[in-house]
Amino acid sequence: MRTHIQILAWIYLILGGLYVLGGVLTTLLLAHIFVSEGVVPLPGPGESAQGIGLLVVVPFIGILMGLPLVFAGWGLRAWRQWGRILGIVVSVLCLPLGIYGLIVLLWPGAAREFS
Repeated sequence: MRTHIQILAWIYLILGGLYVLGGVLTTLLLAHIFVSEGVVPLPGPGESAQGIGLLVVVPFIGILMGLPLVFAGWGLRAWRQWGRILGIVVSVLCLPLGIYGLIVLLWPGAAREFS
């Protein structure tokens, strides 16, 4: 069971890191394309910044999805009880990978590993 928990921790850390990295890189790419290429001009005084909303929303979604995965992986690697609870929550929210996570973290012997 310890091996499965550590595998799940590494999966969460890597996947979460990729989400966060993707969010940051998307911010940089969209900022370059939209602002420097003139697709969305920077707003002047009194103008709305509707087009720049995409620069904030898209990367924020990636970062928002990645941070809980990183924290869950970190908590599982450190054998913290909160890491197990966060891992269960993340597993429910991320169903394809979450099925494996739920099996590993809700297995009867898993709770003993965190005590």
